[in-house]
Amino acid sequence: MGRFEKQEINRQWRKRNFGKERIFRAVFDQSFQFMGLLTPDGTLVAANRTSLEFIQREESDVLGIPFWLTPWWTHSPQQQKRLREAVRMVAMGRTVRFETTHPDPSGRMHYVDFSLRPITDHRGRVLLLVPEGRDITDRWEAENKIRESGEKYRMLFSAESDAILIFDAETFQIVEANDAAILLYGYRREEFARLNFTRITAEPEKLRERIDRVLEGKRNLVFMVQHRRKDGTFFPAEVSLGSFLWKDRPMIIQIIRDISERLKIATMKDEMLSAVSHEMRTPLTAMLGFTEFMLENEMSPELMREYIGIIHKESERLKGLIDNLLTFQSLRAGFGIQSFRAVEIQSLIQHTARLFERCADHRFTLAVPDDLPPILGDEERLLQALENLVSNACKYSPAGSGIEIGANSSDGAIAIWVRDEGPGIPPEAQEQIFDRFFRIDNKDGRRIGSTGLGLPLVKEIVRLHEGQVWVESAPGLGSTFLMRFPLDKVCWLH
Repeated sequence: MGRFEKQEINRQWRKRNFGKERIFRAVFDQSFQFMGLLTPDGTLVAANRTSLEFIQREESDVLGIPFWLTPWWTHSPQQQKRLREAVRMVAMGRTVRFETTHPDPSGRMHYVDFSLRPITDHRGRVLLLVPEGRDITDRWEAENKIRESGEKYRMLFSAESDAILIFDAETFQIVEANDAAILLYGYRREEFARLNFTRITAEPEKLRERIDRVLEGKRNLVFMVQHRRKDGTFFPAEVSLGSFLWKDRPMIIQIIRDISERLKIATMKDEMLSAVSHEMRTPLTAMLGFTEFMLENEMSPELMREYIGIIHKESERLKGLIDNLLTFQSLRAGFGIQSFRAVEIQSLIQHTARLFERCADHRFTLAVPDDLPPILGDEERLLQALENLVSNACKYSPAGSGIEIGANSSDGAIAIWVRDEGPGIPPEAQEQIFDRFFRIDNKDGRRIGSTGLGLPLVKEIVRLHEGQVWVESAPGLGSTFLMRFPLDKVCWLH
């Protein structure tokens, strides 16, 4: 059908319905919705003022052509195809509704709730099709923001490292749990959905009181409590409590953090402070005692020299303790490594051996080849790490026993070790001994005087040199502590 034929159909339709059209046009043009009329084959024969103003066109620009070729639809071949299929279905007497988009002249896309329905005569024959469109851009954008907000909430909720539980403030029934909660408590997500919060807390009698305080306006209520896992074990938890409304029902949100490690560290710190006080008091007491005696009494030069030697030894001990404390805190804060330069392994080991041979009742053996390459590192810190390992070997092995300090190059790395003939370290403690403040009991049940910072300091120094440290030991067979530095971090001198 040509354009002129369609225009003639349109003219004849208007002529036959002139009286009714005046009434129809008045209502038609006053509508805030997009409205039009199509013939059963989809030809546009009428468009109201709202729809024409939207595209800034005259009625003569769009009448008499297929609806899908008008400016409302030509921006999207997919939507054109969808409209053509809708025309075919409505021409058979059905009604179609879907959401689509229409661009305005500025290019901004509007979201439209579109419907197409038939007008039939008394015999049910389809005479015309009525397209209607309601601009829902504001609603769609608002809903999209809600969707985005919900997606962000879900993403944050799932990604949060602390456990989060949401439950009904009246029934205590859990309605939501994040991934961290599933990992912490050991329940599957569907198990949480059947779980009452009173099964989790060790203080169900206090739950109602705390919830009432939150509902009365107390914000960010934080407290410590014991919580129960699925396997029945308890753990200390720091809980932050809040509330919100969901479908007019008060809901409680709990953010739960397992503070087992924090309490463990706090206990170990208390023990460390006690140990530091004791370790400092011992050399200070000896130093004060000997100096007071020397000031108040006459003595032979030989005895005075002996006493001064004891004072010097205790001073070195006190200095080592303070150095360890200050160095460890400095390294943990990101300071302490001054500069990297070539450090000769052989001279490092020989210096350490000479230092301890003067003040330790042990037999020292050195196993260092002459051709070892130097390590690129901080000589002062590497020396401190080695001294700590040798000091531990002297402290934990019996007087008169042997201590070997050695090094070699193999498997693409330089290894330095300290081997003693002490009581050995049980397997369960071989990783813990490198933790801050950890101290191991001696074989007879006594705890060797120590702050628990020597080995953690060694670990930190080795880490800053991109190396590794570990122990090989068995009860009754002594221990070997090893530091390993990769060769690609070694400076070769020619």
